[in-house]
Amino acid sequence: VLVQEQVPVAQVDENLGTKETLRELVAQAHVRGLRVILDLPLAFPGTQHPLYIEENTAKGWFGPMSPYGVRQWNAGQPEVSDLLIRVGEFWREAAGVDGFRIDSAQTQPNDFWARFAREVRGASSPEEFFLLAEVAQHSGKIGELLNVTGFNSAYDFSFLTTQDVIGRGAPLGKLAFVFGEAKRYYPNLSRLCAGIDNYGLRTFLSVAAEPKLERMKLALGLLLTVDRIPMLYSGDEVGCWYGDKEVGALFEPGNQNPGFRAHVQRLLALRKKERVLRRGDFQEVARTDAVYAFLRSGGERRVLV
Repeated sequence: VLVQEQVPVAQVDENLGTKETLRELVAQAHVRGLRVILDLPLAFPGTQHPLYIEENTAKGWFGPMSPYGVRQWNAGQPEVSDLLIRVGEFWREAAGVDGFRIDSAQTQPNDFWARFAREVRGASSPEEFFLLAEVAQHSGKIGELLNVTGFNSAYDFSFLTTQDVIGRGAPLGKLAFVFGEAKRYYPNLSRLCAGIDNYGLRTFLSVAAEPKLERMKLALGLLLTVDRIPMLYSGDEVGCWYGDKEVGALFEPGNQNPGFRAHVQRLLALRKKERVLRRGDFQEVARTDAVYAFLRSGGERRVLV
């Protein structure tokens, strides 16, 4: 994002297209019943940002140094909060997207995010414009942000314990513990986004013990039947770990596992068919050394997992 006379002027990277091609991409997704969320990193500027100069640092526009070698924006400054909100408004209008994924939301105060949500949404309801926060903190802090900002959702990072429990055989009690913590802190569990992988960590398949693919199927079975919004990272749907391979390796037949995609499609179809798997109550039924069982229920419908 470039700033000219304090008004944000932005463009799509020329290697990817233009604002018009981005808007067409979103429009074609809508035709297919898909909603599009843009990743909006407002925690800190790029090192070459024209406002990232000593003069503005002296004005208090920037806060502590981030792990990425650049100072954070200081949204406590009115000029900065106004700027960041205009950036959000610009990209919503320019792309016609259905929401934002907010990177490193813990770097800015919750009262700023509450204002951001209110002004960027405008007349739209939370159901019409989805705001997803990445908050790399304890579940209590994530729940606090959701309670006061009006954001729809956040990452449930505690769900990544599946890498230990299902991937490496840690006690099932660890899974029950993080589920209990989530129930304690989060205002609406069914709106939390969970995954068995995360872009900043090693993948499930790279850390899992043998048999890797069977363990991953089990983890995906949990993800697609539990009371969370499931997030599938690229490669999850075909049982492929390509973190050490070239870009595009996912599309090479040799890197895909026959039958894995069909297995994931069946799980997705089941979740789509059974509303209680998406919106039903969650109740732990049994926990032993080898079995974790829970009930999803709503109305007269019950699904035992």
